[in-house]
Amino acid sequence: MEIHSFSPISIQSYSKTKEEKPVSIPIGINTDIVSFTGIHASKLTKMTEFMTKPLIEKYTIPALNINNMESAEAVIEAAFKTQSPLIVQVSAGARDYAKGGEKTFVAMFKTLRSELSKKYGGAADSVRLHLDHGEDFKVCKDCVDAGFDSVMIDASKHSFEENVAITKQAVDYAHKRGVFVEAELGRLAGVEDKIRVQSKDAAFTDPLEAAEFVRLTGCDSLAVSVGTSHGAVKYADDEKPRIDTRRLRKIKREIEKILPENQGKKPSDQTWRQFPIVLHGASSAPKELFKELNEFLVVPRKLTSKIMTQLITGKGNGEKIAEELLPYLQMAKSKGVPERIYSSVTGLVAKLNVDTDLRAKVTANIKKTMAENPTNIDPRKYNKAGRSGQSEIAAHKMEVLNSAGKSTGIKTKLDIQG
Repeated sequence: MEIHSFSPISIQSYSKTKEEKPVSIPIGINTDIVSFTGIHASKLTKMTEFMTKPLIEKYTIPALNINNMESAEAVIEAAFKTQSPLIVQVSAGARDYAKGGEKTFVAMFKTLRSELSKKYGGAADSVRLHLDHGEDFKVCKDCVDAGFDSVMIDASKHSFEENVAITKQAVDYAHKRGVFVEAELGRLAGVEDKIRVQSKDAAFTDPLEAAEFVRLTGCDSLAVSVGTSHGAVKYADDEKPRIDTRRLRKIKREIEKILPENQGKKPSDQTWRQFPIVLHGASSAPKELFKELNEFLVVPRKLTSKIMTQLITGKGNGEKIAEELLPYLQMAKSKGVPERIYSSVTGLVAKLNVDTDLRAKVTANIKKTMAENPTNIDPRKYNKAGRSGQSEIAAHKMEVLNSAGKSTGIKTKLDIQG
């Protein structure tokens, strides 16, 4: 089969012989793919429609990072309880943490999604597994082969030309296997696992470059830089938290203008194809949550014994003890994206990433449980508290992103057509 032209939702594939009729094959905007099975085409189309639906129905899909069984259970259970679509994300750090890497997460994800969807009666396809920040082609290939629904190739640290080449390589490989691809253009400041970008090296995404990037690579969604950053502290003390929604609208508009199936149409047309934009570094890192996190200290018993002796007997070097104690009094700081800002990106952003809030809550709950139960040696007790906290955060995000209740009866065009 030879492919001549196509769009993200549907393409026309023509055979070399006149006897064969053209067939519709869903895929991304990549003119170098030469073959594609019906099963893989269906898989990619369903994921594309899953990512486009929130733009039409005015909600945002929460993309929540997991690191172990407890965190996976927490976010997946929250999704089925609230009937929210969900993208479960696995980062480089999480893959390194799991001995079996991406294969461990695929097996765990599939089992939990199946069992929890049966328990709560939700649609299993409303929860998808995604690679977060795949740093090179090999990582993306490994996750595609392992069974991920979508992967992110993040070559944003390279030049525009190198980013295009690396992204296109990942797109070509993934699309042939029916896997959706997210890419990144522009650079977010901050730290997340292996991603480390200084503020001086951060760069906002240029709308015209974004359109050209999508045209050249055929990526299915694009992570952009419009004011957010990775980590708990996203803004300086004197900086007002904001997202450049004007830039965001222009990026989305410029990309949609170059999509093949939008040619000759207007944005107001019902058949206008919307393109999924992704927002990274969007945790709110609320002060209340970090107050919980800083409420309980972890201090060596040897040091607390010194403090007790000083208090009871008045003996010992108080200044030296205070100096020893100081490192354990350090508090985690935060300044995130206020949740009131989330509503400003509804209809513009299809997927919004949250990791920091989940990390802070699980840590806060575990520290609290350990402090209140100092003789406990059963890890299930504090892990259960951590899991409960993450589920609480996940459910809350689903409410504020207006995705709760949106997974009910999720059907794609292919489902409806049979």
